[in-house]
Amino acid sequence: MTKAQRLLVKQSEKREKLNAILAKGEEASDDEKATAAKLRAELQAIEPELRSAIEEDAKAADEVEAERRAGSNGDGESAEVRALLRDSLLARYVDAAANQRALPKREAELSAAFKLGEDKAPWELLLPVAEERAATQAPATTQVVQQTPVLGRIFEDSDTDFLGVDTPMVGVGEHLFTTIATGPTPADVDQGTDISGDAVAAATWRVESIKPKAVSASYEWELEDQFAFAQLESSLRMDLREAMRVALAKRVVTQALAELTDPANPTTEAGFQDYVDECVGYVDGKSAAMVNQVRLLINAATYQHAYTKYRGTGDGQTEQTAAERLAQITGGLRVSAHLPAAVSDIAKCIMVRGRNWAVAPVWSGIEFVPDRVTKAASRGIVLTAIALVGFGLRRASGDLAKTVEFKIA
Repeated sequence: MTKAQRLLVKQSEKREKLNAILAKGEEASDDEKATAAKLRAELQAIEPELRSAIEEDAKAADEVEAERRAGSNGDGESAEVRALLRDSLLARYVDAAANQRALPKREAELSAAFKLGEDKAPWELLLPVAEERAATQAPATTQVVQQTPVLGRIFEDSDTDFLGVDTPMVGVGEHLFTTIATGPTPADVDQGTDISGDAVAAATWRVESIKPKAVSASYEWELEDQFAFAQLESSLRMDLREAMRVALAKRVVTQALAELTDPANPTTEAGFQDYVDECVGYVDGKSAAMVNQVRLLINAATYQHAYTKYRGTGDGQTEQTAAERLAQITGGLRVSAHLPAAVSDIAKCIMVRGRNWAVAPVWSGIEFVPDRVTKAASRGIVLTAIALVGFGLRRASGDLAKTVEFKIA
């Protein structure tokens, strides 16, 4: 826990005690009134210390991020890291893991630069690179066959950005994410009215502790591939990048459904107006001022059902399906393969009206774990890439995101 986080917790505890005394009003004892005055003084003393700590944390975070991204035009260490990224290959990490041997010098230096063990590759190595670096060269004695461009696998698009979930890169260890949950509500007061109690009465903080969980993608790897396959490096990087992105999106959707409040099951089949009313009803004038600021994530069956529900043609209205109407008026309607299938014709969906209502941190480094037993008869190796991610709500369920349900039959 950082100094700023400790101060925030301390501040929240003192405000809670002060609020309890203020709630008694004139019934508070003299000792309690004295305690309240002391708490006010302590809260005022914490403020400058807290601001300083927050600024220090922000500066440290900026320095770490700048170091991780290795600057685009800097010198010294940044230039060295960029050079290491240019000269390193993901295939060499895979080869070292598959053959259980040490990394080549450049890749070992790259892992050290990102403060990772030699068993982990930095995420930055998955970023697209120049054409000349993409191909793994075959030995001179191997006959090179002309090869057409490799078609990438078909992955579902990521739902993480659509839902507005932040995915920061974090270091080793458990992480705390602090959010202001509620704050004081401004009010009109008459001249001379004492407002000292109102200024601190409603402030609370939400501190979310997030631990990592593993996501993985497995490949059947044959040692001969690295000599026969001219586009090994580029295709491996592309495939692994997409696989991990999809795995993260699945974790976000699954965990969101688990942590958001489960609503009561609807008892009647959804019609055109039910779909529209659900989205329009989430407009609150604060987080969403109009329905075009509300986004809805649904499964394929719900999308298909919404396309069967029509608005009538009477009163000058044109015939239109519920799916078409939602796509027209909301900030986004999206089908996700990660949402569960309907149970008893009840489909669970996720509706959001803001961003950063949840956080899904990604821990630095991708580890490769070989399995030489499963495919031993065919001289194959099952190589599993493992990454660590987490998930936590930053806002209470319903504030910026909620689970909604539609009966689709």
